[in-house]
Amino acid sequence: MRAACGVVQGAIAEIQGMLSLPSGYHRDLQLTKAPLFRGIDETLATTALVPLLTSGMQFDKDRMRSAITPGCFATDKAVELTAGGMPFRDAYRKVASELDGLAEGDADASLAARISPGGPGALDLAALRQRLNS
Repeated sequence: MRAACGVVQGAIAEIQGMLSLPSGYHRDLQLTKAPLFRGIDETLATTALVPLLTSGMQFDKDRMRSAITPGCFATDKAVELTAGGMPFRDAYRKVASELDGLAEGDADASLAARISPGGPGALDLAALRQRLNS
């Protein structure tokens, strides 16, 4: 899967190189077909591996939770200060200077604040389907 990324990036670079040609013979763009299909084929073959890789995956939630350190909540603290009216650059500097003494935050609340409809963890496909149908 890691190597496939290079194949797709190569196809993208090849297409971009052809699209950046100065105006001229329009049939030059026919040459974009091969890298386009090569990139698509590689992407489809690679994504077909994802279910095999993730089907047996299990997460050790206790271990994951123990890896959360107070520093993980630095952005939350900076955003909180910004919501209170402090410019972000000042909030960033303040939190950076107090990083060692930063209090541990609530991981569940922090994650819940980052979930938005349509994103991972809240796909809300029914609402999307309803919008598409209307």
